[in-house]
Amino acid sequence: MNRCSAQATAKGIELTCLLSYEVSAPMRGDPSHLRRILTSMLEKTIARMEQGEIIIRNMLINQTPRQATFRFSVTVLSHALTHKGTAWPQSSEPDLGIAKHLVTLSNGDMGQETQPEIGTTYWFSLSFDKLPPKALSAPPPRSTLNGVRALIFGDLHTLFTDSFQKWGMPGHHSKDADETMRMLLATA
Repeated sequence: MNRCSAQATAKGIELTCLLSYEVSAPMRGDPSHLRRILTSMLEKTIARMEQGEIIIRNMLINQTPRQATFRFSVTVLSHALTHKGTAWPQSSEPDLGIAKHLVTLSNGDMGQETQPEIGTTYWFSLSFDKLPPKALSAPPPRSTLNGVRALIFGDLHTLFTDSFQKWGMPGHHSKDADETMRMLLATA
């Protein structure tokens, strides 16, 4: 992902990652396949953009005692789409073909959704087997975010609101730099 980050920065594209921590059990999967799929989607998307914002997200969509299914997505905000019409890589391109093949081999699914005023989301879903609790040592407990206040600047508030609510965080939104400063000074 460092390569993608460097490409995005060079073009003035802002990358945001939202990660789900809803499953605490260790998982069995192929991290190199997951990395290849995400990198392929992200590199092709960045190549078609001139500037703007991309949000990379994973989200738990189903969980059983033995398995968890996640949806991984790359969202291009609507104002970032260029005159080229779409940021989505063509399925005939080799890298995306490999990504689609890896998703299919893993019994996953792949697609895209467009929401007016928000943008286009390119996604894939994969299921992972949960490992027995003693298969790996547990990570150290992390502190809770319950009650921690968050201030979101700009138009990304719709993407963060759900996560903040799940974590018990009161989230506030500001529309511009002046309002952000007023809100920060009011709480100081």
